Amino acid sequence: MAIRCDDEATNAKGDDIQNYDLYLQNAFTAAQSALGHSALPQPEQDDWNVTCAANFHDSPPSLAGNPLKRKDDFDTVLPPHADAKRPRLLNAGPGHLNFSLPTPRNKGGRPPKQKVDKPKELSSLPTLRSNKQVKAEIPLDIWDHVFRFSPLSFLIRARAISRGFRRRLTYEATWRAARMYNYGPDHPAPPPGLTEQQYADLLVGTGCQNKGCNDKKARKTYWAFQRRWCDRCLKKNVITKLACSSILEKFPRFIEIIPHVRFDSWGHYQWVGDYPDHPTWQKSDEFQKTAFLRSDVTKAIRAIEEFGESPANGVPRPEHEMESWFQTRKAANEELVCHLQQIENWVETSKRDKLVASAEFRHQRIDFFREKAAALDPPILAELLDKMPSYLRAIAISSKPTENAWRTLLPKLERERDEAQMELLKELNRQMDQRLHGFLDAYQWLEYERKKENRHEQRFVLDLADAVISRLVKSEKERTLNVAEADFVHLAFRNFYEAYQSTPDRYKPNADGGGKYCLLMDDVRMIYEKRLKPFMQGWKEERIRAATSVRCPVCPVKDGPPTHQDLFKVFQHVFERHAPKMAEFRDFHVPRDELPLEVAFPWCRIEWPRNLPILPLHHRVTGKWDLHSPMEYEREPEHIDGATLFQNRSASKHPDTPSPLNFVDNVFYALAQLEHTDLPDKFKTSMVSEYALLKYWEGCERHPEEDVLAELQLALVRGGVKGVFEGFRCRACCEQAKREGRTNNKFIARGKPFGELVQHYFATHRDPWPEKMMDLPATEALMTALREPGHAAALAAFERLFPLNEDAEIDPRLQGEGDEENESFRRLCGVLEMGSK
Repeated sequence: MAIRCDDEATNAKGDDIQNYDLYLQNAFTAAQSALGHSALPQPEQDDWNVTCAANFHDSPPSLAGNPLKRKDDFDTVLPPHADAKRPRLLNAGPGHLNFSLPTPRNKGGRPPKQKVDKPKELSSLPTLRSNKQVKAEIPLDIWDHVFRFSPLSFLIRARAISRGFRRRLTYEATWRAARMYNYGPDHPAPPPGLTEQQYADLLVGTGCQNKGCNDKKARKTYWAFQRRWCDRCLKKNVITKLACSSILEKFPRFIEIIPHVRFDSWGHYQWVGDYPDHPTWQKSDEFQKTAFLRSDVTKAIRAIEEFGESPANGVPRPEHEMESWFQTRKAANEELVCHLQQIENWVETSKRDKLVASAEFRHQRIDFFREKAAALDPPILAELLDKMPSYLRAIAISSKPTENAWRTLLPKLERERDEAQMELLKELNRQMDQRLHGFLDAYQWLEYERKKENRHEQRFVLDLADAVISRLVKSEKERTLNVAEADFVHLAFRNFYEAYQSTPDRYKPNADGGGKYCLLMDDVRMIYEKRLKPFMQGWKEERIRAATSVRCPVCPVKDGPPTHQDLFKVFQHVFERHAPKMAEFRDFHVPRDELPLEVAFPWCRIEWPRNLPILPLHHRVTGKWDLHSPMEYEREPEHIDGATLFQNRSASKHPDTPSPLNFVDNVFYALAQLEHTDLPDKFKTSMVSEYALLKYWEGCERHPEEDVLAELQLALVRGGVKGVFEGFRCRACCEQAKREGRTNNKFIARGKPFGELVQHYFATHRDPWPEKMMDLPATEALMTALREPGHAAALAAFERLFPLNEDAEIDPRLQGEGDEENESFRRLCGVLEMGSK
């Protein structure tokens, strides 16, 4: 069947079609008439018309030649339900369209069957491999559901996996659902001002949140402040009530509108606020100290000052308005503290419950494994189990014992049975021999022989030590050295070790068992007691302390042993604490059961390493140590005469500087000059106080009064200044303790807050406070800090605060050409050189 359609309107205008819209309209009408009663519904008709029009516009027909070069255009645009009766476009003459209907049936007269692709069934579940990426992609909508049942720690890490995860984890509902799933519906809601994500980070996150702190292991969250800090940052950001004594005189009610915390007498955090009923996890509340967040104190003082004055005329507000304002703030603070106490109580209670459950699980595992081991044939006794490493690791797991755990542990016990039996038998024989015979084993015999100090290797070691020490001594009679006292002991040991190792074998003493003698740690002890210690007997106490003060090379100062004058205590500390756990000190590890009970340190068992595990005080603790690799020794920096640091200099007379008698403003002016420097706070305090005092003495000959310090503390708190003027000891107490030999003063042991120090000094001492109140760093230490690399900004600030006098002379040798960064340093050194001459 063929249908012919003539377009007279188009032929009248010429051979080419000029109006495509009219042409398409006629073509659509002809196609609909060919379909008969199968006309399309109106919505599908409109979509089909638009699609056809687009196809025709892509390839416009021309009646001059072939009207339709794409005769299958209609195949791609008809709806599926019209497929059986859709027309086919055929070639036609100019101005005509030919349509033909396809045969809707197959050879058998039946309609063709449509093949449906069935999903392929998996023979097994996909295997997850760590070295092969999973090809299946999970939609983010499904991940939203997964996140709601995931641990909060995983959600924190998932934010860094991809951008899609990061966008999805911005929804508060996801974090709230995950928190409820992990901790239950009774878990306290986040405090006001915290999002669910921030709340989750405080609950399970790690790392100190103080800006500039690199401590990644901090886990303690202080809920009163809603921050997670390390110990150092905590003490830096809080201020005790005793230190706020001068602030309380002017603002006595600010403590009512901010949260407070409790510290014990040792400075350890206890809890937030005052609990109405003491929880089980709380300790005694005796000898407690109250403290506040510094930023909270600053905000409270500013709020009181802003509300206290009427904005219209600056007149103080009436008493009833101030009282109403305080009551509103007090009620809000009490509500906040109550909420924070609920969170803190939940956290501490759950932590204690976990510890109790873990201990109970360990006891259950011990009883379970011992019962199973006793039922074996032959049985494994409890004494034998204690010698098996796999059993010790298994009972350290804090989970309930199961049959599967026993099946996993049993093969390991069978492999370790023989070795454990030999070790147990050896220990029993050793105990029996010591009990019955009291024999001297090899170690005791060697120790007994070396105490005589007449063995041939000991005489050789002492002679070589005399030669090495003589090179470090300038005058034997005056007991003076060619090196600094802090380097004497260390260089003596290092030079002796290098000298012995470089000695030819034919000159070295022979060992008892054959071969050449290897140096022992007992040689270190002998050289120190027989040569170094007698040489230092004529020294003053300060020189002896400088030469013998050492510390652990891997422990931070706060965690390691205190600075000892006896280096043997550091050896014992490394032997007991680090050798059993750290691979760096494995040569110092000797099992206790291989040593006599009375031996504290195995001097005759450990060989002398190249690098002894002792560190001088002027070296920096890195947390790492290598006993055998060559390490260049860093000597103590050259002593600098700090007495000339401020010589030929005066306080700045710049027009922008405040009035000389305005001590507080001069302090803040100096702080502004040092704001962008990396100088430690103690050196900033030294420079700032020196500048303010010099300016004050320009206008007045007497010292500033006590009221000036009260104003300074209030200004520091109001301005939010941290670190400066904080953490100093009482200098007067330190000098008195040095004369009398007493150290039982808390203002000597550690630095105190500025307010406490001021209150203590004026209640105890009568000397002028600029000279004896704060134990500031010596000028030599300040000069050394200014010389360190990267402190060019601090040097420039020093030049601005303390410019040279007009008549000051600079050493011509130090007035060379150079970059601007070192110009201040050369000028400073030049003045020091001229002052020392």
